[in-house]
Amino acid sequence: MATELRTNLRVTWPSGRGTFAIITVDFEQDARPGIWAPKRMSEQYNSVTGQTTQGTASYADVRRFGASVRIVPPEPPN
Repeated sequence: MATELRTNLRVTWPSGRGTFAIITVDFEQDARPGIWAPKRMSEQYNSVTGQTTQGTASYADVRRFGASVRIVPPEPPN
């Protein structure tokens, strides 16, 4: 059985009335230890005029991204 985690973000502007948004992201624990990957995201936006916009995204084959940097100090002026 897969382990899952869900986050919800609810925003209303101006506070308590008006336009609001709900964004939900479902995460799934990857087979690699310590990795939580997004599985699905759904969004809903409702305006004060009554217009509703909805969208859903599904994710597959999520891979870890890595990067490294090297800081090179500037050369002293001549």
